[in-house]
Amino acid sequence: MAAKKATSSNRSVAGWSKGGTKKTTSKTTKKAATMTSRSASQSASSVRSSAESGLPHDLQEYLEAFVAELDTTVVPALLQRLRTGAARVPPRELAKRMLAVTPAAAPANKMAEQVGPDFYDTAGVMVVLAPPGGDPISKQAVEHRRRRHTILALQTSDGRWIYPAWQFRDHDVMPGLAQVLAVFDEHPNWSVGTWLTTPNKDLDERTPVQWLNEGRDREHLLRLARHTAHRWAA
Repeated sequence: MAAKKATSSNRSVAGWSKGGTKKTTSKTTKKAATMTSRSASQSASSVRSSAESGLPHDLQEYLEAFVAELDTTVVPALLQRLRTGAARVPPRELAKRMLAVTPAAAPANKMAEQVGPDFYDTAGVMVVLAPPGGDPISKQAVEHRRRRHTILALQTSDGRWIYPAWQFRDHDVMPGLAQVLAVFDEHPNWSVGTWLTTPNKDLDERTPVQWLNEGRDREHLLRLARHTAHRWAA
């Protein structure tokens, strides 16, 4: 199955070149196609090795699907960008950035499942908040936002900081969230995260996150947040 995926990739790259950009026969393009095929074969071999080492069946299927996506979606898109002048980020650095935005390990409890369930760690946020086409922001910049409560950061029992993935949009935090977080300045972040993701009768049974996502009356939400923060402080 994996070998067929590698063959399919070569056809996809060729077809994409014909339909998306002017077909070229330069040595660079041929070399890129060869490297794509070789990379796919190596990835398939790695997946097979994982299976032979006793990887659970569900993880094996996940790996196969992921490798297929790399082969048929990510690599062609990367080639397209390189052909149109995108900066050639060193492959190891590019791989590190891709890995950074994969979900971080989260506590196995109902609160984390509700507030998440997907989280980024600090390295992931550094990439997610980077400007389009730019380098990741610094760790200090993330910590600065965390201390100013302009980003929802949650600390785990082992001292790690994790960040719910739903709050990020277009290289920034979703509009209106920072204002809401400022209202809860000194309250426990896990409590704030739970409030943000709990349906509220004063929001037509929507969660505050849904309310923001739908672009509804922000002042109404802020009034409700202030009332809640005052009640918690009493």
